[in-house]
Order: sequence, then C-alpha cells, then structure tokens
Amino acid sequence: MTEASFCWYIAGFTLLQLSYIPEKLLERWTLRREVKGYLSLDPTDREARLDRLWLSATRNYLRERLQGQGEVEVEEQIERYPFPVMDSRFSTHLFWASVPVTGAILAAALGWVSLPLWIQGLLLVLGGTLVGCLILLRRWQQELSTVLEISPQALAMVHPDGSRRTIGFHKALELRNRPRLGRVELREQGSTDYIAIHYDRIGFERALDRILEYGGFPRAAA
Repeated sequence: MTEASFCWYIAGFTLLQLSYIPEKLLERWTLRREVKGYLSLDPTDREARLDRLWLSATRNYLRERLQGQGEVEVEEQIERYPFPVMDSRFSTHLFWASVPVTGAILAAALGWVSLPLWIQGLLLVLGGTLVGCLILLRRWQQELSTVLEISPQALAMVHPDGSRRTIGFHKALELRNRPRLGRVELREQGSTDYIAIHYDRIGFERALDRILEYGGFPRAAA
C-alpha cells in the first residue's frame, strides 16, 4: 500500500467512524424521550404500562433507567412533583461545557489573538449570543431545582431556599396549554403572573388531573 493510499484509507475510516456519532446521539436522545415519557405518567399508570410490555428485557431495561430519577411524593393531602434527575444533570453538563467555549470565543473577539476585524466582529456577535444562551440555561437550571406542591387548597412552586409562589384554587383561575413551550400555565384571571406545569415533570399527568379537579376545571380545558 502506497503512502497516499494509506492516507486515503485513514481518512475514509475516520469519516466512517464520525458518521456513527449522529446515529448514536439520536439513539440516546430517543431513549431519553422514551424514559421521560414514562416518568411523566401517573406512577400507577406507569407501572401498569411497564407490566404490559411483552419483552421482559425491555421492561427491566426501562425500569433500570427510571430508577433514581425521582418520584412523586405524597404526604396526606399534599403531593410534590420534581423534575427528573437527568434534566438537572444534562443542563449542568451543558452549562459547564459551554462556559469555556464562550470564554474562548469572546477572548478571540476582544483581540487576545490576531484576527481580521470582520472575524472579530462575527466572534463578538457569536460570543454575545452564547452569553445570552448561558443566562437562559442558568435560569432553566433554577427552574429544574423547583418542586410543584399541590394540595386541595393551592398550587405552589417551591424553591430550594424554601421560598414559594402560590395560587389558591378558591380564586377565579385560567389554565392555558402551551405545547410549543412544553408546559401548562395556571394563573388568576386577569393576571400576567403564572405557575408553569411542565410536561417534563415527574408525574405530570397526575399533577394535571389534580389541578383540574381542585381548580374546578372541565376536562376539556386541558
């Protein structure tokens, strides 16, 4: 084999291996959505659906992935709904992986390396955009640390520091579905403030049923 042929062989082999990366990422993302779909079910319905799976290997595999993600907590008439652990873990990894990349881009844009002005301008715009994304990601991390608390009297969003935002079910309420944002919003009529009930919360279906029941909403309002 000549040196040129060997180089082409290495290049082809490398491209072939790289082509598997999108496939693997798609597989992992599909599995992630499957697991989150099970987590959003009412815990009773989730177990029933898992039990109906024909292949025991698939059933056991999904149960392993569901373990450690969190559960709906029931304490007398109060129920608490967290986000899955995988969401917090993913957002944390994404944030800290993005910080050095953003820093490097901004450093290059500010002249730490010798670049044409037009490239520095483009990098500055890109860096500014990434800073905005980091701010949004940080806010989402704070959202992921909250817990929805539902009782017959009120819906509350509880933060790790103990602070909470509460909407009483005895008031005139509006319930709005926002599928593009992946959430349902509960607010007092005429108010712009709301509490978001995200589809990704553990036991979302159960939480929504409780809100419909305690808030006196017809089922068609979901």
